[in-house]
Amino acid sequence: SSGINAEYGSTITANILTIATVGTTTYTGATSSISCTVSNAQSDPTLISWKNSDGDNIVSGSNSYTITNGNFNGGSRQSVLVLNTDLIVADTTFTCVFIVAGSPVQKIVSVDHVSITPHSFTKLSSTA
Repeated sequence: SSGINAEYGSTITANILTIATVGTTTYTGATSSISCTVSNAQSDPTLISWKNSDGDNIVSGSNSYTITNGNFNGGSRQSVLVLNTDLIVADTTFTCVFIVAGSPVQKIVSVDHVSITPHSFTKLSSTA
């Protein structure tokens, strides 16, 4: 009688890229920023970009937005977007995009907006 005895063994290792986000609440006239950090990347992202809620690319230095990208270290890299809060008048979102090994990974970052309206007042004082 003939028998077939086969053992199959395999190991599948998946490198799952993750993006951790830090959103914010913006206040009228205050400086605020948001960030994304990609982790588990096998190589340094070849491109890091940000988009507004309309899908338009944000250019660092344009419209008072500033993008600062950290160094690639241990499979992670952070990007920080300093917001122009004068342009934010309602809750909105931004999207960070990392191109890693030719593939885009992206994540939406929420920004809550709070309007602060100053009110005038009169301070009354009395003297004895």
